[in-house]
Amino acid sequence: MRHTHHQIALILVCLIALVCTGCISTGETIRLSGIIVSTDGQPVLDANVIATATKRGGTLIRPGEISAPEAEDEAREATVDLPGDGSFVATSRWSGRLTLSVEGYKIRRVDDLDTEFLVPNQSFFKSQDQIRLEVVKDE
Repeated sequence: MRHTHHQIALILVCLIALVCTGCISTGETIRLSGIIVSTDGQPVLDANVIATATKRGGTLIRPGEISAPEAEDEAREATVDLPGDGSFVATSRWSGRLTLSVEGYKIRRVDDLDTEFLVPNQSFFKSQDQIRLEVVKDE
């Protein structure tokens, strides 16, 4: 079967459109970079950031909608680079969610009503830079 130049061009345009609309995933890497600080704003130099990544399995109907989802998320590999100055870079390929925790600490969160609470981890669904995780020593 021979394809003409016009058919090949049309196929390429269709594939590019599917990638750009999110119908086909290119295996985007979730990349998070930031700093771990204590409640007084000082970097936590000995912070050991732990990253876990997961992706929900199932049949993708359209972006954001999955048919027959798997009962459990599929684990994905995640890596963390810790230079030792309180900063970090965490990455995961083919991940739907990248979750960060800090060994020995809880993460301080404040909601829209200014209610303060401590959580064991924080999840992200897309790449972000300049994340500031404020932590409190876990008693």
